[in-house]
Amino acid sequence: MAKKPIGKSVRLSEEVFNIISDTPGDGFNEKFENLVLDYHHTIEKRKKELEKIERKIKISSKHLEDLSQKSFEISVMITKFGQINDLLDSVRSNIKKVTQKISLEEPEESQIEIQKWKKAYENFMPKEKSKQEKNYNETRENYEIMKKLSEEGEEEDLYL
Repeated sequence: MAKKPIGKSVRLSEEVFNIISDTPGDGFNEKFENLVLDYHHTIEKRKKELEKIERKIKISSKHLEDLSQKSFEISVMITKFGQINDLLDSVRSNIKKVTQKISLEEPEESQIEIQKWKKAYENFMPKEKSKQEKNYNETRENYEIMKKLSEEGEEEDLYL
């Protein structure tokens, strides 16, 4: 080992002393020097590892945000399905009433009642692509991107 011209005296807490004592080396000075050199030589490696972890956190946060949004949309859909079910029950009940009424009415009045219910049904049905279908397509695109990253060897960066 090279001669060390700088002599310093230091005061340490017991915790720091124990950390130095657990470091490989023959004496206190060598252990302390090994610890400092190891720290210095691994700075870049630790910076890269930190950047990798930050990328994973960012991807996971985005994934969590997407899942939270999907969960919210599903709960809204469940609520709407319940409302639709209630409406359908009401429509069934009204159809039964209308059918009974039609059998007692004049033919012309029956046709007017049928047209009224037909129009109400048409207004009830959606006419364009649903938001759920658009969200499904977006989720599918995100899956394809993650799959591509996985195939390019970035698999470990996809999840924590």
